[in-house]
Amino acid sequence: MRVVTNSSPLCYLILIDQIQLIHSIFKKIHVPEAFVSELDDAGDPPEVRKWIPRPPEWLRVQKVLRESDPQLDRLHVGERDAILLAHWL
Repeated sequence: MRVVTNSSPLCYLILIDQIQLIHSIFKKIHVPEAFVSELDDAGDPPEVRKWIPRPPEWLRVQKVLRESDPQLDRLHVGERDAILLAHWL
């Protein structure tokens, strides 16, 4: 099974020190490149910013070719890119 996520679920798992939980269930997690910049924002908690520069091997950061879609354009870039990535995988 291929699993794609945006930053929110992983951010909260990092904060409660349970990030390995998602890996134990799904093995590989695909995320769009926007994920990295979202978790490295100065406003994010220090635990999250410390984690993202050295992501584990099971986290697959992937480039997303953006398409113009009026329904998706209303979303935040991370959510939009996660939907596009899931569609392409």
